[in-house]
Amino acid sequence: MNKDEILRKLIESLEKLIKMMELDPKSRLIDVFRDNLDKAKSILSEQPVKKDDLVDLSHSITSIYQGGMGSFNDYAPGKYNPSTCRWTPIPGTEDFENVRSEVYNFALELRVIGRY
Repeated sequence: MNKDEILRKLIESLEKLIKMMELDPKSRLIDVFRDNLDKAKSILSEQPVKKDDLVDLSHSITSIYQGGMGSFNDYAPGKYNPSTCRWTPIPGTEDFENVRSEVYNFALELRVIGRY
């Protein structure tokens, strides 16, 4: 895939991720992902795409995932069910883990392409 294709795939994945996060009223990082979606769309609309913009966008997204407790890796849109004492996915977010991984992986691909 070339950089435009990866950027388009990233945009699609970000849109899916944001839709799922919108189902969770406790989602605290949604605005960060919305900002990154806007940046990705802006970069794609500016031709030719600048490599530095790709690296910056990649870093902006992947940094959300890094860190210890409280990073995006610890988040899952769910509801606590007191009768079962378990967290269950909010309906419509069953594919959250896959989409979260897609966003991260496409962001990493942008970083690699942006360096060359």
